Parts: sequence; structure tokens; C-alpha cells
Amino acid sequence: MLGSDNNETPTEGRHTDGTARQFSMEELFDICNLRDLLTTTMGKAPTSTTKIEGRYIDKITGSGDLVPTAAGILPSLTITHSDHSPLYVDIPSSVLGGQSSPIEQTTARRLSVKNGLIVAKYLTYAISHSAYHKLEKRMDNLISAFTANNRKLTAAAQATYFALDKQYCEIKLAAERQCSRIGVYSNDWSPEYKRAGQLVSYWLYRLKDKSFTGDASTRRLGKKAGLATHEMDCCILPDQCKANLTAKPGHGSSASKPIQTSTGKISRRRRHPSRQTATTNSDSASLVTSKPLRNQRRLSGASRQP
Repeated sequence: MLGSDNNETPTEGRHTDGTARQFSMEELFDICNLRDLLTTTMGKAPTSTTKIEGRYIDKITGSGDLVPTAAGILPSLTITHSDHSPLYVDIPSSVLGGQSSPIEQTTARRLSVKNGLIVAKYLTYAISHSAYHKLEKRMDNLISAFTANNRKLTAAAQATYFALDKQYCEIKLAAERQCSRIGVYSNDWSPEYKRAGQLVSYWLYRLKDKSFTGDASTRRLGKKAGLATHEMDCCILPDQCKANLTAKPGHGSSASKPIQTSTGKISRRRRHPSRQTATTNSDSASLVTSKPLRNQRRLSGASRQP
């Protein structure tokens, strides 16, 4: 069985004489002897699988021996951000090994395909271990036995199939764990610094706002920065935004000077890390030097005793 987004209708994928165009999806269906499961189950091809009428470009195909119990298109109300309609096919459980089948769909995970190092690390591990355990050869042998047995899985073949699936999933998960160590070493910002940065983002966005009243994006940024709704849903002019952005931290205390927003909300930022380090180093130096001084006083006191 194969699900595909073809980006072409069945008519566009074939010549006027009915033969498939070269390198089209229709050619692939013919070569692999796959039939349209929605058409055979519903009795006719859907008029469209997108929000545009006449664009039947999504298909679920399968071999001739695969007979679904049901197939169709889910209601368009289930679509949120996609222009494609969701297709479904119900397959008898006996095809997948019966109701006792342990095969479960693995959780979808993201792979940073733009990071060449991560992709190479993942593929190298997955391909090498699949070759070491001879997964492809074992699957070919299982398919040959399945075809020779009138396309039915024996109990022994089912056990082999489930073992292959389990081992394949274990290899994929292990390959993902190899990639998870790349680029994860970072020191998170403190809550004070994070809130200060979010306030800067908020005021920069408000500075570019031509309406001066804000929108959904400003409310989202302001909420992250700890601002209340009534503090954001008001007219804020560019001069007020610049005043908040140019406010400089104070000196001589553990916290910087409070930043006053245009609506009266006060937010404090933590002192710069270099100042904290200098203070900590000076404190440490005073602690280190105080111990020899105490010892010297004890010695001088002892020398004055008769």
C-alpha cells in the first residue's frame, strides 16, 4: 500500500491514449501494479482531494489482493492549516497479522535535515546497523515465503515479521539518541534576564507598530514579558517605546534601576554578569586575606604575654 501527494491529477499523468507519462506517478502505479483503493472501494474516483475542485492529486494505492473494508475522505471541517483533504483506508486486521499484532505506530520525531552533521550521523548509524543485522535480506526472504504461501503469513512468518519490526524500531531510536548529543550544551538565561529580553522584544515590536494600538503579536510578546492585558491594549507612541528601550541600568545595588513602562508597570533586571563576577571575586579576596590577618593578630597577642 502506498499513500502519495502526486501534485498531478490522473489525467495529467497520462497521455490521451491512456498510457502513463514518463516519470509520472501514474507510471509508478502501473509498474508496481498498484490500484486506486479509494476508487475501487467507493465505486468512483473523488472529484478532488484539495480545497480546489477538480484537483484529485492525493492517492492511496495498493496491490490487487488488498481489499479494504472502507475508504474515503474525512469531512473538510477536520482541516485546519492544510489545503489537502485527509484520506483514510480501513484494512482488515488479518492482513497485519491478526488482532494480536504487536506492531504499533512509532511517535513522529523531528530530524534537523538542514544540519548535515546530524543527518550524516543518523544515516550512518541506521544504515550500518541495518546492514549488520541483515534486515533487508531477511525482509526479502519473508516476502518470498509470503508470496509462495498464497500471500498468507504463517505463525512462524508472523513472529519473524514482528521481530523485524521491533528490531528496525530499536535501530531508529538508537540512531536518534546518537544525534541528541549534538548542540544541546547551553546555559539557559536566568528568569530576570529572560524577562528583560522579552521586554526588549516587546518594545521593539511596538516601535514598528504603525497603528500604535498593538495587535495579537504584541499581546503575545507582552504576555511573555509579564505585562497585563490592560497595559498592552492602549495607545503607545514611538517616543514612549524609545524611552523604555534606552533606559540604562543603575549602579551600586544587586539589581538595576527599575524600568518604568508607559502604563506604570515596573520590571527589574539582574546586574550584568561581569559586575557580579567582580563583586564575587572581591568578596572572595577579602575572605582569603582575612584569615592570615586573624592568624597574625593571634601571634602578636601571644608574643605580648609574659
